[in-house]
Amino acid sequence: METEDPPVVEGRRDLELRVFACGAEQVYPLEVRRLRDGRVIGVVTEVFGNSDLLRIAKPVADALDDRCPGAELLFRLFPGKRPAGTAAGGWEYAWSREGGRHRLVDLDELAEAGLDLSG
Repeated sequence: METEDPPVVEGRRDLELRVFACGAEQVYPLEVRRLRDGRVIGVVTEVFGNSDLLRIAKPVADALDDRCPGAELLFRLFPGKRPAGTAAGGWEYAWSREGGRHRLVDLDELAEAGLDLSG
C-alpha cells in the first residue's frame, strides 16, 4: 500500500508575518504549506495582545500576499472567543474571504489534501 506524502512546509515553521494594523506593527506566527492538490495555504495564528485576526483580515491578507503571492489565508484562532471557526486540535480555524469576512473550514477536505488540523 502506497502512502501519500504529507504537505510540504515552505520554509520553516517559525516564520513570522508582520502586519501594520490599528496604528502599529503586529507580528503573527505563520506556516506556509503546499498541499497535495497544489494549493498553497498560509496559516496565521492569533496572538494574545495583538488585534483579533478577523477584525484585521484585510491587512493580514495583504501582508500574506506580499510574502507569498497566491496563498490562501487560513486563520488559527483562539477557541471560544466568538462563533467563528471550525474547532480542531484545540484551536478554531476559518478561511479569510474578501472584505474581511470569513468562512468555516471543511476539515475532511483539508485532510484529504494532506493537512490534518485535528492535533
